[in-house]
Amino acid sequence: LQEEASRLPGSWQADVPRMMKFAAAAYGAEVGRAAGLMPPGIHQVAPMSNEMFVQHLTGIEPQDLLRCEWASQVYSPGYYVALDHSSRHLVIAFRGTVSAEDLVTNLTAQAVPAPEALRSEQEPEREGSHVHQGFYIAAEKLAAELRPLVLDTLALHPDYSVVTTGHSLGAAVASLLAILWHRQDAALGG
Repeated sequence: LQEEASRLPGSWQADVPRMMKFAAAAYGAEVGRAAGLMPPGIHQVAPMSNEMFVQHLTGIEPQDLLRCEWASQVYSPGYYVALDHSSRHLVIAFRGTVSAEDLVTNLTAQAVPAPEALRSEQEPEREGSHVHQGFYIAAEKLAAELRPLVLDTLALHPDYSVVTTGHSLGAAVASLLAILWHRQDAALGG
């Protein structure tokens, strides 16, 4: 991973491996325990909350975990929002598929024409651009839901940038959310 990261420009070299930890932490303590990601010295059956697991894996402080939604809903995978003071990022990390609700989002797999908000400004009328319907519905829903928290937090930390990350389903939603905010919302990078 470090070798791959060294090919990236500037601060991305440090950010990519760090953001991968944030993405892994979105799975929570139960999956973290199964994956062997628990701290050394903690017995495998010792209870650890999802919040404590995020703090362990990412190094953030408890007060920097701003919102946690561990229970998935259809078109809303589990996620958390955190301040990462070491990288000056507001991180939104989405989990991959772990529930029946996530599976419904995945299986809403019709390729629908990409909305204007997702098309390149250079190619606004490009034929054949499509997006996974379930992932896009989730990104739109979460963009609206998270916008007030993100704007309020950035007002308190104006020198921070927003980073979305995730794995599998979470990566798809994180990517589409980032594009939506970048293209549609001047306050969030547009």
